[in-house]
Amino acid sequence: MERSLVLVKPDGVQRGLIGEVTARLERRGLRLVAAKFMAVSQELAETHYAIHKGKPFYDGLITYITSAPVMAMVWEGPNAVAAIRQHLSILQENRCEESHKHASTHVFRSYFELIVARA
Repeated sequence: MERSLVLVKPDGVQRGLIGEVTARLERRGLRLVAAKFMAVSQELAETHYAIHKGKPFYDGLITYITSAPVMAMVWEGPNAVAAIRQHLSILQENRCEESHKHASTHVFRSYFELIVARA
């Protein structure tokens, strides 16, 4: 059984997408095992995004993720990491087809304002 962290970031929260994200992952057969609606502190943001420190977008990323609450969720299921990535990739492809854009790894983030990482 794997677990994966899913963050609905500030724009997704403000756009009311928490329920949509939750419903899609539940329909995928995953089980929500923890959830917390929270403000991300500067310290937590810097720790979470440490891999990006020094990159041109780092300061903006920290400002963005600390600008408003996020919904942090832990999902569990067999091959949860792959299942979430696959499911979000399907959403990415659908969005790309609708907008006539080429697929990229960043499109699903702009669709749901999500970040997916292994817990």
